[in-house]
Amino acid sequence: MAVLTADNSVLLNQIGSDVCQAIVTIQEQQPHLLLEKYRNIPWSSDRHQAGLKNKLAEVLGTAKDAANIQQRLQKFLKALLSPKSFESQIVIDLIAKVIQLCSLNTNINTNTNIRNNIVVAPQQLVNPANGENFQPVVTTETLQPQHLESLQIEKTTEKIAISAENTQKVEKEADKIPATTTLTGITVLLLDAENLQLNPETEKFLTTICHSPIQVKVAFANWARKGKLDAELHQRGYDLIHVPSGKDNADGKMIAYGSSICDRFPNAKEVLVCSSDNVMTNLCNHLQQHGLTVYRVTKQGCNLKVLENQSSKTWQYVVLPSVEQFITQIKDIMRDEESRTGNQWLKLSKLSQIFHSKYNIGVKQVIFYHFPGKTAKDIFLTKPEFVVHQLPEDSETYIALFKMPQQSNNGDTPKGKK
Repeated sequence: MAVLTADNSVLLNQIGSDVCQAIVTIQEQQPHLLLEKYRNIPWSSDRHQAGLKNKLAEVLGTAKDAANIQQRLQKFLKALLSPKSFESQIVIDLIAKVIQLCSLNTNINTNTNIRNNIVVAPQQLVNPANGENFQPVVTTETLQPQHLESLQIEKTTEKIAISAENTQKVEKEADKIPATTTLTGITVLLLDAENLQLNPETEKFLTTICHSPIQVKVAFANWARKGKLDAELHQRGYDLIHVPSGKDNADGKMIAYGSSICDRFPNAKEVLVCSSDNVMTNLCNHLQQHGLTVYRVTKQGCNLKVLENQSSKTWQYVVLPSVEQFITQIKDIMRDEESRTGNQWLKLSKLSQIFHSKYNIGVKQVIFYHFPGKTAKDIFLTKPEFVVHQLPEDSETYIALFKMPQQSNNGDTPKGKK
């Protein structure tokens, strides 16, 4: 294999620029991901970036192929960042971009995996169970700020230590990695934000189902009507596609976009179609016919159901409402029942039954999660919007919504009303 030479200086410079940008972004947005001794270094300055690029170029300059570049880059980042940083979207995107740059560079000796768009998942690369098997190429205790400014590797205890012996050990250990740790592609997530929303915890659950890393997330909605949701999803790495108001507009745009996934992302192997609309069935079938593994994500009450299109394997994820959501849901049920029966009082047992039927979770389950050791009655007694009553001779608890008395024009309560 031919090593990287000066002919690859453009590639190395691009990787260096991307790494610098990632470090600057982390320092601005998530400084705790940097090792403590590097948090106060002004990484945005040209001087420090030049030093970092030169060190990185020396680390990667003798790599034998694209896979070796990825291994060395990971070791370099471990000298600067905490292990937790490799779960951040910033580092995941950085590694994915480097993989793409290497696969597009014709001067690098690309092996079969690169030619076939096989991507090593960042999550797997940094898995502690795997990482412990590697001999370090870049030692965390030797990278010092003042040496980042140097243009040469000095053989001291405060340097980036890349010896031929360590390099050989890394390559030998890399050969031992089982085939299951290399993933054939990426996962694309499509979200119809008009009828289904995913919080960060739900996304983490979805990552446990897919075999490839979720590296592309696209959400469809009329963002003018979604408040701050667009800003939140953008912060979480989503591409946002706006659709005008109107029934099924988001569905149509999502189907059109999803139908061209194979052209947009040739290395996509799995797709999460997140929408409760039945019209998405045709999109799922279309993607499956093109060789993609498709997961249909739908909402059932407060829960999510994930269906793997081909094998029909299913997963259930219970999404408990927040306290505010729970109170709103209870109020809605009570208003509907009062409108239906004309009676403002509702048995707590009946309320719990309706809640379970509507949201597929129990009132006790929500109360236990948010208020351990408390009962539903205890919680309703503390909320000023509810009135709780229990007759001495009756074990049943009754609940009603508190309503302010209507006032007449002179400020008195109208006759016949309390």
